[in-house]
Amino acid sequence: MTTFDDILEEAGNFGRCQKRIFALFCMVSMPWAGVYVGIVFQGYTPDHWCRDSAVVERRQECGWSLAHGRRLTLPLVNSSGEQQQHSSCEQYDVDWNATALTCDTVELGLGKTPTTACKNGWEYDYEGRQSFVTEVGNTKNRYKN
Repeated sequence: MTTFDDILEEAGNFGRCQKRIFALFCMVSMPWAGVYVGIVFQGYTPDHWCRDSAVVERRQECGWSLAHGRRLTLPLVNSSGEQQQHSSCEQYDVDWNATALTCDTVELGLGKTPTTACKNGWEYDYEGRQSFVTEVGNTKNRYKN
């Protein structure tokens, strides 16, 4: 069976013809360089978490920070090793209109509450930077059905 090394030996060294073909491909690719590099920045996925419209409304009324709203709505998961962080794919399965959630609420003790996949899309911590992900909202199982 012929190997790749055998084919390279047959083709010869990196001579004049190969240099010309390489230069031609480089010149043809130059106009597309911005697209090649730009996709890295356009596809950026910022920190995100499940959006719960009832908590967003309460957060605006009470002047809560994003961190306080996340602490009430998102379960903690192990990310790497022993470090726990808030989930970006699940939220507590709670009807916030039926709870005793007030502006003074600090913790609700939701550790044993069942979780569910995000229902109302996501919120992003993108600091003003837009990308395909923030525009379309395509972070998780959107097209899985």
